Amino acid sequence: MDFRTIAILPVLVGAAVIGLLGGAYLISRFWKDIRENVAAWLRKKGLQKSALMDAWVILDKLATGIKSSIFVKTRDTGTQQVSEQEYTEEELYDSDPNVYAEFQKRGYLKKNIMSLFQ
Repeated sequence: MDFRTIAILPVLVGAAVIGLLGGAYLISRFWKDIRENVAAWLRKKGLQKSALMDAWVILDKLATGIKSSIFVKTRDTGTQQVSEQEYTEEELYDSDPNVYAEFQKRGYLKKNIMSLFQ
């Protein structure tokens, strides 16, 4: 190895570590946002997680990205929309390539998310 190779090696390793950490952030952001939004909504309504009967997310294609709408069903409130948020296609792909592939087929996806709360 010459001097240039040795000098650039720490830069490459640092870039790889930053890339991995950034990728981990994107991978968890979508599902983490969903869990946090539902938990905050339940707290705001004074409901316990045990009151949660069903939860799902609906993804819709927009001109500027993807709209994520979260819905829950509880014993006390019935069906309610918890939140609505926009994501880029890259954020969805990085968080869950399988969900992204399903979404791409139709430009719309309804996915049960109860497993996030059990």
